[in-house]
Amino acid sequence: MDATRFAQFGCWDGTISHPDGDVTVSNWHGTKDRSWGVRGVGEPDTAGAPPQGRGFFFLWTPVHWDDHITHTMFFDDMDGGAIVREGIVAPKFASEADIPEQLVDVDRHTATVNHRIRYERGTRHMEYAEVDLVELDGSTRTLAFEPLIRFQMKGLGYGHPVWRQGAWMGELATHGESFVVAELDPLLPEHVHTQQICRVTDGSREGVGAFELVVIGPYAPAGFTQFLDGAR
Repeated sequence: MDATRFAQFGCWDGTISHPDGDVTVSNWHGTKDRSWGVRGVGEPDTAGAPPQGRGFFFLWTPVHWDDHITHTMFFDDMDGGAIVREGIVAPKFASEADIPEQLVDVDRHTATVNHRIRYERGTRHMEYAEVDLVELDGSTRTLAFEPLIRFQMKGLGYGHPVWRQGAWMGELATHGESFVVAELDPLLPEHVHTQQICRVTDGSREGVGAFELVVIGPYAPAGFTQFLDGAR
């Protein structure tokens, strides 16, 4: 993936309309994620030799605290080796008017980040997790994630067997579907990628954030040996 990514933390008010009813929110914390560039979505390119499947691990954790945010992102290889490790700590501002015109040295990048995940038995979903923010001097702040709600990313097109991101469906096509999350087979390919809204603590403070996780194929740290076997 050759892309530039932008994550905007904020609070939202408004109404989400759905055939099953409306949801009204007020001062809800959230993160707007946006990326530009080349992503592996849409119609596949069939030219050349087919790629060799070696598994995929991705973890993203944007978290709101009372006066700041933390942001981590991970890509691992199938053995748990680090491909990407990113940790950022940045202040929160009361309003857009309070944001400095020159955002120089406002955010702080950690030296590295680590993760430890306990998976729900028979799934690839997180049951409990910890993320370490490791500073240059070696000091470590550990964030503990307790899941509250699970959102299936196929609702945004990730992994959807038909309405996947970037798929050509004609000049105009609309579609909607509803499902009960608890009734889904967690090991179907379209159900592995999730975001879990979590209560997050660090020993003295409490925040709220998302835990986006997708693990495809063998992944040694979790004991996964097949394309989509579940935790034991």
